Amino acid sequence: MAERSQNARKHGAQAEPPKSLVLVHLKYILGFTPDAGDLIYPTPKLAAAMHLAACEARLDQAHAHYVEVQAIHRHADLDRLMDEVEDFLYHGRTNFGEVQEAVSRILKIEKFSTYTANREKKLANRYLREAWSKRSRALEAYLEI
Repeated sequence: MAERSQNARKHGAQAEPPKSLVLVHLKYILGFTPDAGDLIYPTPKLAAAMHLAACEARLDQAHAHYVEVQAIHRHADLDRLMDEVEDFLYHGRTNFGEVQEAVSRILKIEKFSTYTANREKKLANRYLREAWSKRSRALEAYLEI
């Protein structure tokens, strides 16, 4: 389980947002673009603003991922596998037992394809909720300073 969550942080919806997006959010939060020297040695207010900007950028990423996943109703790799099994049935000379076995496997793959797509939607929803939560805490910390 730890490998999956680390993989999501490195490559997926929870990946580190691009620096350019963080800087755009930082500019909107502060009202000006801070100097590079200020970013190296930030004041407490600037550090809180930088954290808030990073949370805003991560929220943008999580929301985009959530929207993208909502359009998926089936898992593409599993659908390709079903197509290959169907091609085997169509082109191969098979006996009744093999046809029955292939149809049984197709039905199992079809059920699992829908299950996997729904699981990805739930995971994207969790990432979005986590991003909202982190953003809310960062906003509170910034407003307290």
